Amino acid sequence: MNSNEQSSKWKQGPVVLVGNWEPLVFRRRVNLGPTNRAELYDDEHTQAYVQRLKDLGVNLYITHYFKGFGLQTEAWDIAKARELLRHCHEAGIHVGAYIGDTIILETMLNEEPQAGTWHQVMPDGSPIYYGGTQTFRFRWCLSNPAYMAYMTRVLTQAVSDGFDLIHLDNWVDKPEPMSCHCPWCQDAFRAFLTEHLTEEQRRERLGFVDVRHVLPPVFTTPLYIEWAKDTITNPLLQEWIRFRCHLRSTTYQRLSELCRSLRSDIAMECNPTGIWGENSAYLRGVNHDQILPHGDFFWDESPNPYGVLDNGAICTHIRGMKMGEQYNDRTFYYSGGDVMKIAEGLAFNNGCAGMLGCPPGCLGDLATEGKIASEDAIRPYVALLHDRPELFCRTRSLARVAVYRNPLAMATHSLTPQLQAILAEETLLEHHIPFDIRLNLDNLDYGAILVPGLECLSSAEIERLRNFAEQGGRLILIGSVADMDLWRRRWPTHPFGDIKMSTKPVNVGKGWIARLPELQLPAKAPAIGQRAIWDEHYPVVDARFWILPRNARSLLDALAIRKPGGLSPMIVKAARTTMVEMRASKDDSAVMIHMLRFGDTNRKETVTVRMPAPRAFDSLKLVVPGGPGAKDKAIPCRREKGTLTFDVVLGVPYAVAVLVKATKE
Repeated sequence: MNSNEQSSKWKQGPVVLVGNWEPLVFRRRVNLGPTNRAELYDDEHTQAYVQRLKDLGVNLYITHYFKGFGLQTEAWDIAKARELLRHCHEAGIHVGAYIGDTIILETMLNEEPQAGTWHQVMPDGSPIYYGGTQTFRFRWCLSNPAYMAYMTRVLTQAVSDGFDLIHLDNWVDKPEPMSCHCPWCQDAFRAFLTEHLTEEQRRERLGFVDVRHVLPPVFTTPLYIEWAKDTITNPLLQEWIRFRCHLRSTTYQRLSELCRSLRSDIAMECNPTGIWGENSAYLRGVNHDQILPHGDFFWDESPNPYGVLDNGAICTHIRGMKMGEQYNDRTFYYSGGDVMKIAEGLAFNNGCAGMLGCPPGCLGDLATEGKIASEDAIRPYVALLHDRPELFCRTRSLARVAVYRNPLAMATHSLTPQLQAILAEETLLEHHIPFDIRLNLDNLDYGAILVPGLECLSSAEIERLRNFAEQGGRLILIGSVADMDLWRRRWPTHPFGDIKMSTKPVNVGKGWIARLPELQLPAKAPAIGQRAIWDEHYPVVDARFWILPRNARSLLDALAIRKPGGLSPMIVKAARTTMVEMRASKDDSAVMIHMLRFGDTNRKETVTVRMPAPRAFDSLKLVVPGGPGAKDKAIPCRREKGTLTFDVVLGVPYAVAVLVKATKE
């Protein structure tokens, strides 16, 4: 293994992180922290503090580097970051450098007199700010050449300093009407239309070919009702959404390639949202299928409440983690002192356990002295991750079912495709059927593909999905699927019109296609008109809707999973609030069945698992986070008709059953 391979190995191994990404100059500017904030700031950069993190099991510290004041203004804080970097590397802890997305003109203009033209502007020329009371922070314009030029300086310096990871913050746009309309963005939008649409497509799309004088959509009062609607039919607005996604993703690609050209093993990440129930392409300018391939991690900072809600809905980070796995990206999230959130990272996030906390200077409780909240409870989980990484890291999904979410197909409707995907995924989760989430159709090595509510599909997608079925796959279309093309134009003849809407599949070639009615919300879900409103104007499919549909049985009947090994590698009997995930080790020598109990953990629960029986195996044991001296417990099992069945009585929030295959079967 060469030095780069060795130094990048941590990116696939256990990750437990903390962060202190606000420099002292910023803490003073926003009045963050108590009167002794300078002393606290010094403390979180000391060798003693780093040793405290190491003792807790932390192996990644994301710290401040560039907030936007200017490299000269932040030079003292950057020197502190370098000091911290040295201490961390001596302790075996990797360090990430925070790179902000705003310009603080109060100081930047002293260093860069032209910086007053670098920020985003509204159509009337007024600036676009970070938000809230922080009107001194101006959003960088990604189209402006000054952005790439200045970021090249910042990132070149950070990579040369020896940081292991680059975090690009706030990798989202602000929702309309706060999108940049500066001359650079106008020119870039026109270039996008020319480059991505042929002359014939422009004529069909807009009615004309010459787009030299086209202006981006302006979100004024007469359009108010239109821009907050669920359905987006305006062709120029549809192209504007795609342009914003394209600009953000290609910029991330360029910055990632820059950093890797300087140091090939650098880790890259940003925070482009996860799966939250919103139309992220429209609201945030985010197409995960275009962004995630260029990073190693990404942040899911979901505003949704976590866990089992009062109406029985279950909100977790699982969907985002599954989305990232397609690109070998793991999810950063705020796990804190919550053992369920940490266990979620063990089971679904390839051993990335999220962020435990931050120091007192950032209003956290992770100090050099004393314990953080629930420290005694989380320590066994962190210890298990570090002691037994092979159970969690570099594992692979054994799912035979995939849910298809095309971000651009979902970008023109903020309700139906979002809701139908959530309900389909919830059905699989609560019935313990392993599944993957796919954002493209590049790899369809599955037994069944679910297409929930994607009313817009391209002719290429339709052909790919039909071929999948004809070659032996099961294709399940849920609700309105392929009614229109990606421009929201109805097909003259429905592409799947030969398949009747029914729970019974129709044979097509070697496989079959089923068209199911749309999944329906149960009575305990809120009414559609009661959706949460985010960003002042936009209704979203918030966590209260992440609930088992009342006609979930129609999907389960279509899947017809009656024995393990076909469309599901296991059949599980457990509470619906217990999430079960089956994964294989990197070398296929072991199978792990993770069990997470989001329900009442004060009562014991029996989980029964049936799976195809290997011809021989060395052991089947239950592993429970238990601290020093904890021993694996052998699990009794029984064989019958080619299956292996075992029961696990759980009185803890999380456990993993590990089946080690025989070295010679």
